[in-house]
Amino acid sequence: MGRPKLPKNEARKILIGAKFSPPEARSVEQSARESRLDKSKWIRERLLEHAQSHPAGGSGGSIQYLEEVTALDKDDQVVATGAAILYLASGTGEFFPEQRHQTRERKPPRSTTRLRTSTGHFYKLTEVEGICQGGNKPPHLHFEFAAVRGAPDR
Repeated sequence: MGRPKLPKNEARKILIGAKFSPPEARSVEQSARESRLDKSKWIRERLLEHAQSHPAGGSGGSIQYLEEVTALDKDDQVVATGAAILYLASGTGEFFPEQRHQTRERKPPRSTTRLRTSTGHFYKLTEVEGICQGGNKPPHLHFEFAAVRGAPDR
Protein backbone atom coordinates (compact mmCIF):
# COMPACT_ATOMS: atom_id res chain seq x y z
CA MET A 1 0.00 0.00 0.00
CA GLY A 2 2.61 2.62 1.00
CA ARG A 3 2.38 6.37 1.37
CA PRO A 4 -0.21 8.45 -0.45
CA LYS A 5 1.25 10.32 -3.43
CA LEU A 6 2.05 14.00 -2.97
CA PRO A 7 1.25 16.56 -5.65
CA LYS A 8 4.27 16.98 -7.95
CA ASN A 9 5.04 20.48 -6.66
CA GLU A 10 5.18 19.20 -3.04
CA ALA A 11 7.26 16.05 -3.60
CA ARG A 12 10.83 16.18 -2.34
CA LYS A 13 13.13 14.93 -5.07
CA ILE A 14 16.61 16.11 -4.13
CA LEU A 15 18.65 14.49 -1.40
CA ILE A 16 21.37 16.57 0.24
CA GLY A 17 23.70 14.70 2.53
CA ALA A 18 25.80 15.86 5.47
CA LYS A 19 28.16 14.01 7.77
CA PHE A 20 28.25 14.67 11.51
CA SER A 21 30.72 13.77 14.22
CA PRO A 22 29.27 11.52 16.96
CA PRO A 23 28.77 14.45 19.38
CA GLU A 24 27.13 16.55 16.64
CA ALA A 25 24.83 13.66 15.70
CA ARG A 26 23.78 13.19 19.34
CA SER A 27 23.04 16.91 19.61
CA VAL A 28 20.91 16.85 16.44
CA GLU A 29 19.04 13.73 17.55
CA GLN A 30 18.38 15.18 21.01
CA SER A 31 17.14 18.49 19.58
CA ALA A 32 14.86 16.67 17.14
CA ARG A 33 13.44 14.50 19.95
CA GLU A 34 12.84 17.57 22.13
CA SER A 35 10.98 19.30 19.31
CA ARG A 36 8.94 16.12 18.69
CA LEU A 37 9.94 16.06 15.02
CA ASP A 38 11.62 13.25 13.14
CA LYS A 39 15.30 13.92 12.51
CA SER A 40 14.92 14.52 8.76
CA LYS A 41 12.14 17.07 9.24
CA TRP A 42 14.04 18.83 12.05
CA ILE A 43 17.19 19.15 9.92
CA ARG A 44 15.20 20.32 6.86
CA GLU A 45 13.40 22.99 8.89
CA ARG A 46 16.65 24.29 10.40
CA LEU A 47 18.33 24.52 6.97
CA LEU A 48 15.35 26.22 5.36
CA GLU A 49 15.07 28.69 8.28
CA HIS A 50 18.73 29.56 7.78
CA ALA A 51 18.37 29.91 4.01
CA GLN A 52 15.32 32.17 4.37
CA SER A 53 16.94 34.38 7.00
CA HIS A 54 20.02 34.81 4.77
CA PRO A 55 18.63 35.48 1.27
CA ALA A 56 20.75 34.90 -1.82
CA GLY A 57 23.56 37.38 -2.08
CA GLY A 58 23.64 37.96 1.69
CA SER A 59 26.46 36.79 3.88
CA GLY A 60 24.90 33.45 4.75
CA GLY A 61 22.56 32.75 1.80
CA SER A 62 24.83 30.42 -0.07
CA ILE A 63 22.36 27.85 -1.46
CA GLN A 64 19.44 28.45 -3.80
CA TYR A 65 16.95 25.74 -4.78
CA LEU A 66 15.31 26.04 -8.19
CA GLU A 67 12.39 23.64 -8.65
CA GLU A 68 11.50 24.41 -12.27
CA VAL A 69 14.50 24.88 -14.54
CA THR A 70 14.89 24.56 -18.30
CA ALA A 71 18.31 23.63 -19.70
CA LEU A 72 18.99 25.34 -23.05
CA ASP A 73 21.69 24.73 -25.66
CA LYS A 74 23.57 27.49 -27.52
CA ASP A 75 20.68 27.83 -30.01
CA ASP A 76 18.09 28.21 -27.20
CA GLN A 77 16.72 24.73 -27.90
CA VAL A 78 15.41 22.91 -24.81
CA VAL A 79 17.74 20.08 -23.79
CA ALA A 80 16.01 19.04 -20.56
CA THR A 81 13.80 20.27 -17.73
CA GLY A 82 14.28 19.58 -14.05
CA ALA A 83 15.47 21.07 -10.77
CA ALA A 84 18.75 22.69 -9.75
CA ILE A 85 20.75 23.64 -6.69
CA LEU A 86 23.02 26.69 -6.90
CA TYR A 87 25.92 27.05 -4.48
CA LEU A 88 26.20 30.83 -4.73
CA ALA A 89 29.41 31.29 -2.77
CA SER A 90 31.37 29.00 -5.08
CA GLY A 91 29.49 29.72 -8.33
CA THR A 92 28.78 26.01 -8.84
CA GLY A 93 25.62 23.98 -9.05
CA GLU A 94 23.88 20.72 -9.79
CA PHE A 95 21.12 20.16 -12.36
CA PHE A 96 18.75 17.20 -11.89
CA PRO A 97 17.08 16.48 -15.24
CA GLU A 98 13.59 15.04 -14.92
CA GLN A 99 12.74 15.02 -18.60
CA ARG A 100 15.11 15.06 -21.57
CA HIS A 101 13.68 16.61 -24.70
CA GLN A 102 14.01 15.11 -28.15
CA THR A 103 15.99 17.29 -30.52
CA ARG A 104 17.00 16.60 -34.06
CA GLU A 105 20.61 16.12 -33.01
CA ARG A 106 19.78 14.28 -29.73
CA LYS A 107 22.04 16.53 -27.66
CA PRO A 108 23.06 15.28 -24.23
CA PRO A 109 22.42 17.43 -21.12
CA ARG A 110 26.14 18.21 -21.23
CA SER A 111 25.46 20.46 -24.27
CA THR A 112 23.56 22.83 -21.96
CA THR A 113 24.91 26.40 -22.04
CA ARG A 114 22.21 28.17 -19.99
CA LEU A 115 19.58 27.45 -17.36
CA ARG A 116 16.31 29.39 -17.42
CA THR A 117 14.23 29.50 -14.23
CA SER A 118 10.44 29.60 -14.06
CA THR A 119 10.74 33.29 -13.09
CA GLY A 120 12.70 34.13 -16.27
CA HIS A 121 16.17 34.42 -14.73
CA PHE A 122 19.08 33.00 -16.71
CA TYR A 123 22.30 31.42 -15.53
CA LYS A 124 25.11 31.10 -18.06
CA LEU A 125 27.02 27.86 -17.56
CA THR A 126 30.75 28.38 -17.88
CA GLU A 127 31.81 24.76 -17.29
CA VAL A 128 29.67 21.62 -17.50
CA GLU A 129 30.73 18.13 -16.44
CA GLY A 130 29.08 14.92 -17.61
CA ILE A 131 26.17 13.19 -15.89
CA CYS A 132 27.10 11.91 -12.42
CA GLN A 133 25.45 8.68 -11.37
CA GLY A 134 25.68 6.87 -8.08
CA GLY A 135 26.08 7.97 -4.52
CA ASN A 136 22.93 9.04 -2.73
CA LYS A 137 21.61 11.33 -5.49
CA PRO A 138 19.73 10.72 -8.74
CA PRO A 139 21.68 11.30 -12.01
CA HIS A 140 22.72 14.94 -12.21
CA LEU A 141 25.04 17.41 -13.92
CA HIS A 142 27.69 19.51 -12.14
CA PHE A 143 28.37 22.99 -13.50
CA GLU A 144 29.91 26.39 -12.89
CA PHE A 145 27.73 29.42 -13.59
CA ALA A 146 27.39 33.19 -13.84
CA ALA A 147 24.06 35.00 -13.42
CA VAL A 148 22.82 36.87 -16.50
CA ARG A 149 20.35 39.73 -16.18
CA GLY A 150 17.39 39.71 -18.58
CA ALA A 151 17.76 37.89 -21.89
CA PRO A 152 20.89 35.79 -22.26
CA ASP A 153 23.75 36.88 -24.48
CA ARG A 154 24.91 34.36 -27.03
